[in-house]
Order: sequence, then C-alpha cells, then structure tokens
Amino acid sequence: IMAGLALYRGAIVEMDAGEGKTVAAAIPAVLHAIEDRLVHVITANDYLAERDAETLAPVYESLGLTVGAVLSTMTDDERRHAYGRQIVYGTLREFAFDFLRDSLRAPRDDRVQRSLQVAVVDEADHALIDQARTPLIISGEPVGGRRAFARTRRVIEDLVSRQGEVIEELEDLVARGGDAVPQPVLVRLSLADPDNEVLRGYLTEHPRIGRRVGRLVDSLDLACDDHLVGGLPFVVDRNGNSVALTDEGQWFVEVRLGPIFDTSELERLLDEAQEGGTASEDTAQRLSRSIDRRHSRMNQVHQMLRAYVLLERDVDYVVTDGRVVLVDALTGRRLTDNRYQYDLHAALEAKEGVEILAAPETLARISVPGFVRQYSILSGLTGTAMDSAGEFGREYGKSVVRVPSTQPSRRVAMPSRLYRTAAGKLAGLLGEVRLCRRVGRPVLIGTVTVEQSERLCRLLAEHGVEHRLLNAVNCASEAEIVKSAGAHGAVTIATNMAGRGTDILVEPGLDARTIAGYLSL
Repeated sequence: IMAGLALYRGAIVEMDAGEGKTVAAAIPAVLHAIEDRLVHVITANDYLAERDAETLAPVYESLGLTVGAVLSTMTDDERRHAYGRQIVYGTLREFAFDFLRDSLRAPRDDRVQRSLQVAVVDEADHALIDQARTPLIISGEPVGGRRAFARTRRVIEDLVSRQGEVIEELEDLVARGGDAVPQPVLVRLSLADPDNEVLRGYLTEHPRIGRRVGRLVDSLDLACDDHLVGGLPFVVDRNGNSVALTDEGQWFVEVRLGPIFDTSELERLLDEAQEGGTASEDTAQRLSRSIDRRHSRMNQVHQMLRAYVLLERDVDYVVTDGRVVLVDALTGRRLTDNRYQYDLHAALEAKEGVEILAAPETLARISVPGFVRQYSILSGLTGTAMDSAGEFGREYGKSVVRVPSTQPSRRVAMPSRLYRTAAGKLAGLLGEVRLCRRVGRPVLIGTVTVEQSERLCRLLAEHGVEHRLLNAVNCASEAEIVKSAGAHGAVTIATNMAGRGTDILVEPGLDARTIAGYLSL
C-alpha cells in the first residue's frame, strides 16, 4: 500500500524482490482509472505483460474496470481493441512504436493508440535509464545503393590474421619468460589483445607488474611510442571500446586498397578548382566525389575492423534466418528492430556472409525520455532505484522512495568461492548443481555470454544432469522455460537472467520436499 500510494503521487519506488511490485503497480492503476485516466503499465517483456494482465484482471473487473495487453504479435485491429481498455499492459517498445506509427498515419481514425495519460513503469531503471540512449526508430524502404564490402572484408581478415601471428609470438615469449618477462612484451600483448588469457594469467600471478603495465598502457602515445606498437597492425583499447590502426596497419591496408587515408592532395586540387576559377565545374564535382569515396572507404575499413575485433557472435549479436540481430547486453534479449549506425551493421553482415542490406530511410524517431515525457503522469518501480536516484532526478525530475520490506530478510549470503583455474571452477559448479538436484533445490546458473551458457549446457549434459537453457539464441521459449524454473530439482542456465525482469515462481510445498531430500542423504 505504501508503494502504491508513492506511485500514485508520481515517485520512483524501490522495493526488494518478492515484496509485491506487480501488485503494488495495480494500486495507482486503479486510482487513476477510476478518475477516468487511461493507464499504461509498462513491463519488461510480452510474457510479463500478458501474465500480469491476466493475473490482475479479476481485481480490476471486480471494480468495474477493463484491462488488456498489447503484444508484439498483435495486428492493428487487435491493438486498437486492447488500447480501448482503461488499463493496458505492454512493453516500452510496443507503446513507443505504436506512438510513432500513429504519427505516420494520415487519417486520425486509423490510429490504434489513444492519448498518453498515465505510465507506471516496472523495472524502471532498466527501461528509463539503461535503454535511454537507444533511440526508437521506424525505417522505410532502403535508399541508395551499397558499396561492395567483399574486398574490404578480405583485407581486414588478412589484417586480423597478421595480428594473430604477432599475438602468438608474444604469448610464446610470456610462456618462456617465467617470472622475468620483459615489460615491453607485456605492454605489446596488452595493446594487441587486452583480454588475452596468457596475459591475464601472468598478470594475476604478478599483480604489481600488472599495475605498472596498466599505467603504461593508459599513458601511451601511439605516435611517439613506435617501439611498443611496431609490428602491430592495430591496437585495442584496454576497456574494449575502440580499435585503431597503427602506421603499419595503415600501410598494410593501403597497399591493397590504395591511398584511402590521405585526401590532402585531392582537397588542395578541389580548393584550387573552386577558388581559382580555372577548372570546370565537372572537375570540381569529380574531385569532390573522389574525396567522398575515400572517406567512405576509410569508414568502411574502420567499421569492418570494429566488427571483427570488438563484436563477438552470440555475445553482442546472433545470426538467425540469414540476418544479424543485435543482443541487449543488459537483458540478453534480441533487439530485432535495432541496427548499428554508420555502416557498422553492414560490416557485421559482410563478416557473417549474410545479405548486406541497404541503409534504410528514417521515417520516425524518438528517444526513450522523449517518449515517456508524452505522458501527463509518470511513475515507476524497481528493486535497485536508489542506485540511480541522481539520474532519475536529472533526466525525469523524479524523486526515489525506498519502501522497506515487510519482514527482515532471511536470505543467507554465502561467501564467494575463488578458483585458480577455469577447470576447477567448472568442477565446483558441477558438484554444487548435482547436490542441489539430488535434494530437489531449483538452481539458476547465470552466465555472461551465449557461448558460456552453451559450454555449461554441454558440461551438464555430459554428466547426465537434466536442465533447460535460456539465451538469446532460443529466447522464443522463454515463457515455457521460466514457468518451470522453480520446479522441484529444476536446473536452468540463463544469460543475464537478473536483468530480464521475469519472476520465477517456486513450486508449492517445495521447502518440505527439499528438507526431506537433505534428510535422505
């Protein structure tokens, strides 16, 4: 009730897991609806939207209110019918894209959505802050042609292969160097491959050296420290955010693609043609086109290098039905409508050998903050609102209210277990899972990447442990997998499950069955 009243007054509410956020959201929905306002309850995914609407329908209907859900699979007529209800559940993407689509419809009568009056946002920090930098865009038919990426792709593949040879040489020096590996070797390996396992293993055993190497890498000037980057075609930022060609890398590319990195001579000729009046207009246009082609090829090389070095398949994106589909790093969900800009998406398509789609024309676009400001009244709730209180205040002018738990938590936070090797860690995990399965305790194994989740899947299968897998590759089965994750003896592997906003319902009577399982050991 405290949370519901705070939401009704327009606050962002923090509640612990299991304290009833779904029910609390119904309180402001009812209060606003009986005051004749249209209410949108924004949830994390279609599964939750449909589940919450069905679960709370008896409550709303007993008060004479109507409720519905807008789902990604619905037609325009079905959406129009759902929006006719007083309380509507759905995801931020569905509400926002319906708003954009309606803005493109000519006759007002064809619109599916009614006015935006009240929004109650579940998992508010994820929806309003984590996703705030991703614009919502509706694209039309592709415009213009696309340059062939095949030649650039072959050059970048050769470049990455050359870098791999250098990395192998550096790894060999580290392996043979014992406790006295020369510092320049470590710096070069860190520049070439910051996540290199051999490098990480060495620096873990020699933390003081690791700190010195880190400081040196951060202060490095690539233009002045050629002795450290010599032989490397490109260097990778220590945080994995960027990649840059060295002089050697530029030479490698230009030998194959021509002088694409220097347009100074062409620009000088263009200036003379435009200012001196001695050249024809056709000459000036030809020079201008040549400069544009070089800039385009420069960008193509840069984006292709990013695609090969910084973006990993089944981590940052998946390939499905002949398309490159991006994956949300926070939730592990597919972002089917999203594309990287500035030819990066086309570079990924070239890398994966699928059809390179033309750049589409943008018909309508809005940011997440811009969309939610269309609502007259906004509130939200999450389990981690206090961490983002400053951002809620700056971006949305919202205060954060912490609602205490109804009872003291009885959860026991077990200490972390540290293993020297990955094999030891996997063996420990396998032993823990087998014990839990034997006594009937449901287990959720959270992983960072799709690759990691599938490796664990193979490990459990090899040892006869029955389990379910949920990641961006098979997210279509999410509702079914989540429903069974709280069953007796269930084992579920999932990528970033904590960010999905999905509840796992524990099977009734599970405590007694688990206790009996322990007693029978």
